[in-house]
Amino acid sequence: FIYGFGAVQRLLQTKSWFEVKQEEVLGSRQAIALERMVVLPAYQGKGVGSRALSKALKEADALRLPCVLATQEERNVVFYGRLGFKVVDESVCDLGGYTNWMMVREPVIK
Repeated sequence: FIYGFGAVQRLLQTKSWFEVKQEEVLGSRQAIALERMVVLPAYQGKGVGSRALSKALKEADALRLPCVLATQEERNVVFYGRLGFKVVDESVCDLGGYTNWMMVREPVIK
């Protein structure tokens, strides 16, 4: 391994931590997990992220499934909140010492 066994082990431990958190907030409910949303800084604040997510959110609504995501950036909590996500858990990941917000958006049924 380029980064060594320790790095791989920490990555797997962190993944497991997030899976446990997701199960805590969702229980046995099915959901669509949104992961790794990134918008280049030059395009932030111009609606790019909202437009990119709108299709996924419409699909989730059509399937009547909630969406779940995790973010470690407080400013993202505001962004996702405007799209209907609510914070359902705020905790510190003991593997890295950073704050993690788990957010859920319930389906919008028309």
